[in-house]
Amino acid sequence: GECDGFVDPWRFRLDMVHASIRQLAKEGQGLRSEVEDFVCASPESAIIYDFLAFRNCNKQRNRNVLTEETVLCAPLRVSRGWDAPKDVGVRVVGLKSQPPSEDPMAMVRAWLTSFAKDVRSRAEAGGGVAALVVLHSAGVELNSFGVPAAFFAHAPDPPITEVVILVAGPQGFGSEAALGGLERALLGEVEGPEAPPRAGCHEGPFRIFVPTANANVALGDVFLAVDREQLLPFLEDLRLVGPQVYADWAEDLRGALLGFGACPLSLQQRLECLDELEEALERADAPEDVAPQKARAALETAVAEGLLPSKRPWRVRVATECCDPADVLRALELSRASAASEAPHPLQERWRLFAECLADLQCKRAEIAEPNAPNDVRLALLRVAPKHLPGGASAKLRDHFPEALWQLPCRDALRLLQSASRHEAGSFSNFTQWVERVVAQTLEGKTAPRMPKRRRLEPRPPSTPPPGTEGRAPRPASEPGGRAEEAAARPRSGKPRRDGEGHRAVGEGHAAPPWSSPVGSAAGGIRK
Repeated sequence: GECDGFVDPWRFRLDMVHASIRQLAKEGQGLRSEVEDFVCASPESAIIYDFLAFRNCNKQRNRNVLTEETVLCAPLRVSRGWDAPKDVGVRVVGLKSQPPSEDPMAMVRAWLTSFAKDVRSRAEAGGGVAALVVLHSAGVELNSFGVPAAFFAHAPDPPITEVVILVAGPQGFGSEAALGGLERALLGEVEGPEAPPRAGCHEGPFRIFVPTANANVALGDVFLAVDREQLLPFLEDLRLVGPQVYADWAEDLRGALLGFGACPLSLQQRLECLDELEEALERADAPEDVAPQKARAALETAVAEGLLPSKRPWRVRVATECCDPADVLRALELSRASAASEAPHPLQERWRLFAECLADLQCKRAEIAEPNAPNDVRLALLRVAPKHLPGGASAKLRDHFPEALWQLPCRDALRLLQSASRHEAGSFSNFTQWVERVVAQTLEGKTAPRMPKRRRLEPRPPSTPPPGTEGRAPRPASEPGGRAEEAAARPRSGKPRRDGEGHRAVGEGHAAPPWSSPVGSAAGGIRK
């Protein structure tokens, strides 16, 4: 070889070290910025590559290609004292015990514990935790199904910010006992009845499946998941539900995808299935509906407790009627938190701050087209039965509004009014009574009755035969002059008759309103 070069890289399998470090580089970027240290440990010594300092050194020396000389000569030169560790970003630590110990890995485990303590300190300084990952042939498959997000751990607190990846050398980890000793060392666990808490990694060990024993291939496979932003969400899920539960979940999801892909459905049918799944997920993720009556009671309680002034400004009254009642409760929670802070706002300013907070929450819901505010319920009622108000004035709606509607969430109240708008209405008082009965059934947990569908009444034969037809047998409808032809020749006007107390009698093409009679009221309502 050349002078000061590197020869026989296969000795002590240093060629595997070189191949592994090359796997931790990106095309055109050099070594990965997300990797801080690369450590090689053996019973003789440990080599620590500080990637930031090592990358800067290579840049200064114009060594952009990670050749064997660049990667493997650095620790040799440091061990002989030719280069300073700080200058090249590589340290070499001797681990050979004197006198020789019966357990050659004892010094390795002790040094790994001190290394894990430094990782733990960095994680805690950043407000997170450190996790230990072991690349193993019997681990959980790293399969996020192409989704760069967690399935279960949506808001980890504190999150995983540091990861220690343990990968075996060419000969593997050896026995399970040897691997267990390395895992306990990196976790900082000390055996014994009065063992102190962990001093190393907070979480783990998480064993991840790799299909090969080659360290460089295993590291390349894991860091492909890092590029796809799937490794940390996967680890957060393992941390929350456990490896076995996650493995079972992944197997079930894989079977569902396989069945969906192999079933004999057309493209349109598959798209419809996906649309139904998306709608179900949206309903499950939707916030809990809040009845306006609950939001008003919460505001009254806040005023009684002295959290808010007794006089409510006009702006606040309008805002609370135009917003989702759930937003009113959220704004009230923020107001409570602000009042409990070390520097609370003056009492006379709190209604203004409450209105500003409510406006911010309403802006976040601006993209939601579905109405869900008390004013929307009032407008829907005006469309259903404005002419039944006394005097016909819609401005008097406040005095005659069915108060039972405020006990339902706005969405349910809108559905009820929408179902009622498809039918001819009776008097407003009977309509109000019907609303109260439906609301009572809904609050009791019973299934609300459905509104009857419109149906066209078939023409009925006259009760007395026409003059001159006594004693004749009726002609079949299919013959000329039959009953169907006579009915067509004498069409009904279809004009409704007034019958009794403002009710519209049933005519052709009209169905009786559900609130017009006790029988009808039991058949009307909404579906939950």
